Amino acid sequence: MLNFMVDHTDHPTAIRYPRGAVTEKIHPELERYGQTPIELGKPEVLTEGADVLFIALGSMVGPVLEAARYLEGVDVSSTVVNARFVKPFDVQSIEALCREARLVVTVEEGCLTGGFGSAVLESLAARQVVLPNVICLGVPDRFIPHARREMQLDWVGLSPHKIARRCRQALWKIDPGHFPLKEEDFASDDTVRILRDVSGSGD
Repeated sequence: MLNFMVDHTDHPTAIRYPRGAVTEKIHPELERYGQTPIELGKPEVLTEGADVLFIALGSMVGPVLEAARYLEGVDVSSTVVNARFVKPFDVQSIEALCREARLVVTVEEGCLTGGFGSAVLESLAARQVVLPNVICLGVPDRFIPHARREMQLDWVGLSPHKIARRCRQALWKIDPGHFPLKEEDFASDDTVRILRDVSGSGD
């Protein structure tokens, strides 16, 4: 991506770096996927499945691949798309995938309000693509206390386990007979518990 950025001199470009270690160090499974050539605005399809379509941005590609592996263990197949770009984003390239999936999930390590997920949905709406089952995952519009990045991601529901759980909850609502839940899938991801977790209080 840096090489692409250096060679692309027609317009301003920017790359957002996340906190923490290099993504491939945290999620070594990324090494299994050979990078396709980068084209301006074009996303990359990493895996293909029929139930869930993940559209992941940047540092969330690793956690989403791990979440997809969890879901595969309970017979839920997933398509994982590495968005690569926020703008421009070629929504036409994922339009067919969106129409075919039972559940569409956008995942970003950024603010949900006016964020990447909103932009994707607006682009699809402009093309008259109706998506009855959509989840946008990201950082809520509230103060997130300082902590290790992994803890913060877990608090806001962006850890692999919580991403998978949200998907299972949504699929259960779509077709409870085909996608049964386990007891742990009923747990809430409400981040109001963040301050309690930080303080270490059991109250």
